Amino acid sequence: GQLSDMPVAVVNLDKGYDNKGTQVNVGNDLVSSLKSDHNLAWNFVSEADAQKGLDNKKYYVSLTIPANFSVNIYSVDGANPTKAQLIYKSREATNYLATTITNSVVTRVAEALSHKTTAKYFD
Repeated sequence: GQLSDMPVAVVNLDKGYDNKGTQVNVGNDLVSSLKSDHNLAWNFVSEADAQKGLDNKKYYVSLTIPANFSVNIYSVDGANPTKAQLIYKSREATNYLATTITNSVVTRVAEALSHKTTAKYFD
């Protein structure tokens, strides 16, 4: 019931994409959406800090937005669309709680991304 107090690390490695002369970065858009979502305790950190935080039990879950995230989202325009994937890691010692938090993270991220990716798909 206190998911808003559960720390989650977010790592944005997305390098963005040049979409016909306009630079887009879906990873940055996602981070902006998560910053306004207070249902979980989001922490925007480096990749090393996220792993260290999982190891030291500072974070329950980490979410990494890969470098090619925007490229893969926009690949729907090309001949070889590639699935855009996010990377989730959870603290192994807290299986049930980490699973619950991970499920909440997945739900929140899916909500934040749904409008952006659905609009892109139908464009």
